[in-house]
Amino acid sequence: MNRTIAILIAVLAGIVSSLSAEGLGLALSGGGARGFAHIGMLKVLDENEIYPDYISGTSVGAIVGALYAMGYSAREIEEFALSVDWSDVFEDSYQRFDLYIGQKRWAPYGNAVFNLGDNWHPKLPQGVYTGNKINYELFRILSSSFVTDDFSQLPIPFACIATDLITGEQKVFQNGSLLHAVRASMSIPSIVEPHFYKGSYYIDGGITQNFPVGQVLDMGADTVIGLKVNSSLYDEKSLNNLIRVLEQTINIGMTKNVNDANDLCDLLFDPGLEEFSAGDYKHIQQLIDAGEQYARQNLDRILSFKERQVGRGRESGYRKVNKLEPVWSLKIDKIRVEGNQYISSAKVKEYVGLDPQRTYTIGKIVQKSRSAWNSQAFELLYPSLEKEDGENVLVINVRERDRKHLAMNFSYDSSDALVAGIVLSLNNYLMKNSIVLAEVKAGGRNEFNLDLVKNFGDLWGIYYRLFPYVNEKKLFKYDEDHYKIESQSSLEYGINTGIGVFANKIAVTEAFVYTSKTNLYRNVSENEPINKEFVISGFGIKGYHESLNDFAFPMSGMRALGKFNFSRSKKISDYIYTRFRIKSELYRPLLNDVSLKISLDWGTFFDRKDISGFDPFGFNLGGAESYLGLFHNEVSATDYKLYEVGLITEPWKKIFLFTGLQGLNYTNKQTWALGSNMKNCGYFGIGYKSVAGPMKYQLSIDQNGMLRHYLNLGWTTDIFHFSRQ
Repeated sequence: MNRTIAILIAVLAGIVSSLSAEGLGLALSGGGARGFAHIGMLKVLDENEIYPDYISGTSVGAIVGALYAMGYSAREIEEFALSVDWSDVFEDSYQRFDLYIGQKRWAPYGNAVFNLGDNWHPKLPQGVYTGNKINYELFRILSSSFVTDDFSQLPIPFACIATDLITGEQKVFQNGSLLHAVRASMSIPSIVEPHFYKGSYYIDGGITQNFPVGQVLDMGADTVIGLKVNSSLYDEKSLNNLIRVLEQTINIGMTKNVNDANDLCDLLFDPGLEEFSAGDYKHIQQLIDAGEQYARQNLDRILSFKERQVGRGRESGYRKVNKLEPVWSLKIDKIRVEGNQYISSAKVKEYVGLDPQRTYTIGKIVQKSRSAWNSQAFELLYPSLEKEDGENVLVINVRERDRKHLAMNFSYDSSDALVAGIVLSLNNYLMKNSIVLAEVKAGGRNEFNLDLVKNFGDLWGIYYRLFPYVNEKKLFKYDEDHYKIESQSSLEYGINTGIGVFANKIAVTEAFVYTSKTNLYRNVSENEPINKEFVISGFGIKGYHESLNDFAFPMSGMRALGKFNFSRSKKISDYIYTRFRIKSELYRPLLNDVSLKISLDWGTFFDRKDISGFDPFGFNLGGAESYLGLFHNEVSATDYKLYEVGLITEPWKKIFLFTGLQGLNYTNKQTWALGSNMKNCGYFGIGYKSVAGPMKYQLSIDQNGMLRHYLNLGWTTDIFHFSRQ
């Protein structure tokens, strides 16, 4: 009797099991860039018509799994993966072209920038990357999923894993926003910042479960295919860089849960991939190919598994699902802002420039959001979509920038040698819509600059400026053989104040008044030391336009700066002059990665009286930022024209080559012909855009065959090139 009861119980248990758990599950592990090997393995499963009923994924496995759950084939996912510039996705730098003219009033600066907390102490970032551009890509590829907030209603039921940063507990996302769920799952600790969603901070799901086999079983699967691409523990010799050490640190904690998950798989794929690292995003195609090659090498296992499934009565031989209809454009019924603290929702919407009750493409929403992020008012600004009562709601997710920043700036150039500086930036701190920049430099150049600007308007409007400054520099005299024969130190201090108008991305114009005092002292020469003082006061007008794609190595766009100074009253000035200068540059793309540069730099004085000896007010010509056929500030002139035509190319990412011709004619006389005192030179240079600032080496040869070379490391450009008189 007992034996009969036992048999009945076993039969009933089998029946219950078959009713409660029936289906094929697919579990995709995390593994950073190695996760793209999932795509190659899925391609082989697709070819053999093995399709899952449930999908779970972690980290990159969550991205691939989400797309597969939306109904995309492995080949379509491959197209997505290869269409993205992953090196750009993980960079959080703002695009110079997209900045408003209000930001372009200052040149870029800082090898390292720190946010300052309420106690004015520097705050370390939560990750190397904020992940803002990652959010844009997720919005592009996952936008069609917003029609449901229940992941079980996707063409293939889906779940992904994240880790609650505060509690350390595993979080299984099966509903809500698919974008937020996937983004939370892939927040690699210390690399990508934790993701904030609905009151919690999430990091990579691999910390608690990097191989979510158990989760797909919980969803209803009774058979599981596991695709595992996370690295095993490295040996001592392999731990030779930061990425490997970080991988090892994470893998130590997840090794046990991954090993336990291995035993739950009915078909386990583990391609090894020892030659690739988790940060190897430059070899996406190779990773996909490696996954595909591994699966083809194990085709007998795949076919045997398929036979077992058919033998169990499981249907096979066709794609069971229809993918979600791609969303290329849609009507936005409502726009909601989340995460803002100081900036009003109305102002955020103004930055974004999208209106409800209008139809936009997905690309347009991303472009507008990215443009608003480039306002530099936000650390994060990205869109997501929701359905509310049948209406399409565009959510603008934001995190505002801290209002206090401290930048460290170390630079070297052939003229000023090593210069160390710090820049304190206060945005909307002293008063609403204001910017304060305070800079101190020491070394080959000593300076203190304080720039206070109060704007009335965000994208368009007027402003006033207050700019006190002190700087010390050296002036040199050269002989005919280009050797330094005398030097003089110049100490200048003064103040400028002005009222200006700025217009979106077009231009900024300012009328200003100024006064300054210059002391010349410590003459090093065979002559007796001299001391001179000059006080000048006057007024002027200046304007600036910039549409460059990059400040240091532009390949397209235009830059033009014009200044007119008027100083005529002997009652307030020791030095009487009227001066005009304009410098314009045009960059026009010719071929792929090759651009033409044409520039004109022209300066002239009107009715100017010469100063004997050293001239602290003339146009100083020569050097890396001027005429390359002369040493730094080798010539001082009252009138000059500098012409340039050249080519610039980017043969490799972030590496630039440039060459061209320059012509310079100048004079210290009141009248002069265009060709008088004409000099010419050719030049060649190489540059590299590093995370610490641009690096540039230039070599020139003049008409006499004399070679000169210039080396610039870091941000050597004057931050306040527009603010000065």
